[in-house]
Amino acid sequence: MKKHFTVIVALLGSLFAISQQDNHTTVFDVSQLPVLKNNSTYEMQSSYDRSGGNDDGFSGKYSVIRKEGGKAVISEIKGKGMITRIWFPSNPDYPEGPLGLRNKRIYIYLDGNPAPVIDLPIIQLFNNSDPRFPYPLCGMALGGCWNYTPIAFNNGATIMVEGDSARFFQVQYTKYDDDAALTTYDPLQQVIPGYPGFADALWHPGDINKLAGNNGVSRTVNYSLKKGKNNITIPAGPSVIRGIIVNASPDDLQTFLKGDLSITWDNGSGPAMQAPLSMFFIRERDGLAGRSLLAGSLPGDAGVYNFFPMPFRNKATMQLTVPQNCRVTITMVTEHPATVDGMGHLYIDHVKDQPTRPGMKHVFVDVAGEGHYAGTYLRAAGPSLSDTAGGRTIYWTGALEGDEIFIADGKEVEHGTGTEDYFNAGWNGLQQRLDRAGMYPLSGYTLFDAGKTQSRNAAYRWRMPAETVPFKHHFKASIEVGPTDDVRGNYESISYYYLKINGN
Repeated sequence: MKKHFTVIVALLGSLFAISQQDNHTTVFDVSQLPVLKNNSTYEMQSSYDRSGGNDDGFSGKYSVIRKEGGKAVISEIKGKGMITRIWFPSNPDYPEGPLGLRNKRIYIYLDGNPAPVIDLPIIQLFNNSDPRFPYPLCGMALGGCWNYTPIAFNNGATIMVEGDSARFFQVQYTKYDDDAALTTYDPLQQVIPGYPGFADALWHPGDINKLAGNNGVSRTVNYSLKKGKNNITIPAGPSVIRGIIVNASPDDLQTFLKGDLSITWDNGSGPAMQAPLSMFFIRERDGLAGRSLLAGSLPGDAGVYNFFPMPFRNKATMQLTVPQNCRVTITMVTEHPATVDGMGHLYIDHVKDQPTRPGMKHVFVDVAGEGHYAGTYLRAAGPSLSDTAGGRTIYWTGALEGDEIFIADGKEVEHGTGTEDYFNAGWNGLQQRLDRAGMYPLSGYTLFDAGKTQSRNAAYRWRMPAETVPFKHHFKASIEVGPTDDVRGNYESISYYYLKINGN
């Protein structure tokens, strides 16, 4: 929903070991991010306006598949898979639960069974009163209600809500091949397998030792970087860089973050990763020092980190370009497996539309090959819009009204309901909702500034292994600039994705 959504926290969508064939997709295991998906696809169902307008739930026209006995079917999934995220916006009198569903129930049916595995007041799915839905996997904050509890099924899933409509909603899920081994969600299970350890990592951003699967060896080197290009030595592979940590004095760190990163893998003809260092470490000069599970600033502003796993077969070439001389200490955490077969090289596309053009979307990624998409950091600036209610004028960001649209192998697999929604935020500009920066482990805003005339924002969202978007041949991710690509602004993004390593 464009203007309406959640700052959903962050939380993940990663899950149990999914199948015997693909058992590397394990519980909340960041180290498995580079592993290619061989038996799964990704999809999302939402209330987006099919006509291309901005009615993503206001009228409820696109919110119901059908009505049955006083219930509204909002999502119906065939086959074998796992629901990885359910989201509703909050009521206007926040935080009393999902919009239009106060005191109503939610029902989730699995495998064709006539009795629902979940049948409870819908607010209990989010308010942490039920131990099956722990915070921060589930919660209500900043205008939204989110639940990232993994709900597996072997023969279809149906979600209903009490009443006629759900208004705004999003349901995302991963589907698996018929021969995948998957255990249907058990409503009596009180502890999500693997979650306690992952929760520890969520609450300790910047501590790479909290991440499951990290068996890397640290190598720390002091560098006197010269103005211009500087080559950084990386030991030969096969290797997986598990983390890059940079420490420096406050002044040197600020100089460093004004520079750029470039990395070339193996025999690549050009850089696979190109990014401004400030975006790579989610750091805005006049915003918050970001802290998330996979990138951010260390406690006490002692340095910055990025923990996206980066495999390569033989060699890697890193280049840092800085505007002035500075001294930094770089710690690289590297694992040396016997092989990186079955993994993908990490790519970062850096895209700038400054200014954007009416009628044109901002494209995060447009790539051919086999791999999967893993996340985006976006800077979006544009004109402010305003509403007046109760004698008070509220300013909000027109640039945050566009839908994200993902196409994998020629099929639209995700069509969202607004830019805030993609970055797990909502109720753009409204008091006690998205009216400030706010950060969570897997998504958040390092900058939110809704001024009277112009607004600026910077936001990130990372995807865990079970909610990445796999593709075999081609992938394109774009986002509208305004409700119908009608806002002129300045957009800049870096997007992470993995592509099959040559020779696999």
